[in-house]
Amino acid sequence: MPARDLHNKPFDEGTKTKLEIYRSYVRAWLQVFLHADAFGRKPLQFFDFFCGPGEDSTGEPGSPLILIDELLAERTKINERVHDIRISFNDQDSAKIDSLKQLCGKKSLPWQPRFECLDFADAFKKLKSEIGAHPSLVFIDQSGVKHITRDVFNVLTKAATTDFIFFTASSFKWRFGDLLAPEIEFPENVLYTDVHRALADKYREWAPKGMFIGHFSIKKKSNIYSLVFGSHHWRGMQKFLQVVWKLDPACGEADYEMEADTAQGEMYFDEGRTGFKKRKVEVFQQQLSELITSGVLTTDTLIGSLAGIDLTDIHWVIVGGESGWGARPMKIEWVREIFRACRKQNVPFFFKQWGGVRKHVTGRELNGKTYDAMPARVAA
Repeated sequence: MPARDLHNKPFDEGTKTKLEIYRSYVRAWLQVFLHADAFGRKPLQFFDFFCGPGEDSTGEPGSPLILIDELLAERTKINERVHDIRISFNDQDSAKIDSLKQLCGKKSLPWQPRFECLDFADAFKKLKSEIGAHPSLVFIDQSGVKHITRDVFNVLTKAATTDFIFFTASSFKWRFGDLLAPEIEFPENVLYTDVHRALADKYREWAPKGMFIGHFSIKKKSNIYSLVFGSHHWRGMQKFLQVVWKLDPACGEADYEMEADTAQGEMYFDEGRTGFKKRKVEVFQQQLSELITSGVLTTDTLIGSLAGIDLTDIHWVIVGGESGWGARPMKIEWVREIFRACRKQNVPFFFKQWGGVRKHVTGRELNGKTYDAMPARVAA
């Protein structure tokens, strides 16, 4: 069945939200590379593999025109730093490429984009040697996520100066269509509200050590859409978090109130087996053990004291409380115990959220300020 054309009618609110995140991240990405001495005079590259005609039926700008507008806004700085701007727009629909060419022609661009009309496999084969050769930002919308195979992902994550953003379709459709690569399968019991997390986890499983993968979800009526972000540098992840925290100040994961984790003692029936799902405290203890082994301690469901914790071999601590219905309160003293341990043992401390039923109200301030420390580097 052919993909639904998003451009022959006005963008819906979910699409507008995703595009605003894209605009904000392009702006933040440019600030990094336009002010870092190490990248002066180097080309900056942008790849949009499913670019579309550039706008919707009402003239609302899509991803190509958003990129162009942000580059033009920084034209003076780009010229001062002698950056060569290299833009690659691709879409298999020749009519859309023709429309985009006309729109770009009206803007009197100082940089000439390259326009291709190829299917993804051919376009990627043609351009993959260029991706990462210089600082690169790769954008793939929901029409293209099914093409993100393990091999494609490996190319995108090979170079340290390549960041990417994927938009995804409704999580309902993932369960019943061919909108994801064949290597990605979800267990039958995954809730549609959790599919986006499972996808991000799959990419984290594929990612090389030191790669940061983030995700953000957008709810439109009963459907959930999301985007996945990847960067080799913690500053890239920090920029992404700063963008999405404007939409979700509590934890930067969704523009809606997410459900609480599994209730204690909830019965499950799975593949002919029955039993009880692990209690939250048991899940927390298991995750704690795994994360200590990995070198990142994430206590984002903190439900008890960790006084006296030894942070040897831990290079980053992330703390937060449960959220959603049934969430149990997190005592401030538990947080302060970990905070003091981090200060004493010189470990970066990141406070994610207080959580609770109304996490947007409780926020993420501790002692009247936010704590966003990240490691200077990820241990090799």
